[in-house]
Amino acid sequence: MGIKRSDWILIGVNIGKEYHNDEWYEMDNSPLDKYDENSTVGEITYLYDGMGSKYFIVGEVIQADPNGHKGLKLFEENKINDGDYFVSVERVKLHIKENFGINTEPELIALTHWT
Repeated sequence: MGIKRSDWILIGVNIGKEYHNDEWYEMDNSPLDKYDENSTVGEITYLYDGMGSKYFIVGEVIQADPNGHKGLKLFEENKINDGDYFVSVERVKLHIKENFGINTEPELIALTHWT
């Protein structure tokens, strides 16, 4: 078994490991089928720290390098206007409320994710 690296910038929330359901791995039509490490820009993704259980992030992808080979392009946060990611923030808030039943305030998150 190897270790895989991926790099991410997203609008999201670490909702906590307690919201990750290990039974999803055994289910047909599991949320993981659609969202687990989905690297498509503008779509919802789930990133779970299965090695250390430090996070379960639900967010919308801004940039991703799912294989950890290309790296991320230059991203300058100070050039973001307040309204630039309003739609993403609202979409993530709604997804988390509908699927996990909690109110959140998404933030800009950048991380290297290991699986």
